[in-house]
Amino acid sequence: YARIFTRIKANGCELVVSVYDTEGVDFAIKHNVIALKIASSNITHKVLIEYVAKTNITIILDTGHSTLEEISRAINWLNDSGKKDIIIQHSPLAPPVSVGEHNLKFMQTLGECFGLPFGLSDHHIGEEMLYAATALGASIVEKGVCPDDLKDEQDRAHALNISQAAAVQEKIENISKGLG
Repeated sequence: YARIFTRIKANGCELVVSVYDTEGVDFAIKHNVIALKIASSNITHKVLIEYVAKTNITIILDTGHSTLEEISRAINWLNDSGKKDIIIQHSPLAPPVSVGEHNLKFMQTLGECFGLPFGLSDHHIGEEMLYAATALGASIVEKGVCPDDLKDEQDRAHALNISQAAAVQEKIENISKGLG
């Protein structure tokens, strides 16, 4: 991971890392990440959530298929530990998910309900959900990327070819600027 992180930084990119245990949090901090993501599978992991809450790094809380009660409890754990720099992230069904199952307005509902900036973890085959989420006010959008020639791999069905990443990012930035 250290070698991958170094290459990412050398290419002028910032680093956001999903963490699953306290050692992962410490490792990520050592490598100067700009945000830590709590995966939806860890939304009930109180020890991890309270540990990341003590950092001075932005927390992205992925909601996945969590209940509103689980989401609320996790946010309360973060707030009770003094954490205010939180982004709540809507994550549709397991990939690849159809357009009709993205339910993008739910990310706005999450943001309004909890008074937090919101974003999307995109599991769609194309890139249009990224653009729609941006137009709906998402603070962040997440999309897997992979080498253009990657064939059979678990996330390939919904990942963006790396050669497309810069153009897609530019479109997202243009949409955001155009909205004011």
